Amino acid sequence: MKRFEHIQLQRREAHLASANAAWAELSAKLDALGVEYRLFGSYLEGRFLEHSDIDLMIMGDLGTDTRQRVRRVVSAAQASWHVEFDMYFAADLTPQACEALLGN
Repeated sequence: MKRFEHIQLQRREAHLASANAAWAELSAKLDALGVEYRLFGSYLEGRFLEHSDIDLMIMGDLGTDTRQRVRRVVSAAQASWHVEFDMYFAADLTPQACEALLGN
């Protein structure tokens, strides 16, 4: 393995470790809020790379206060672990858009 490839692998592994920690923290907080969610994309599919984000769909029709709480816990996880979350609220999308994103 060349030096560049080794460095790239180390960065990818570090980013994945941060993503795993961020997701563990965030999913526990979403569970505590009683929010239903689904992961999709590269993190779920095991194709998470050095610059990947975590794709997250928040399910259900949430009130304004709950949406704000969700946004705060997602922002906190991003800041703590330096991992981006690409978050969608299913209620804001058409059923076809949800299906396309979630791969149903």
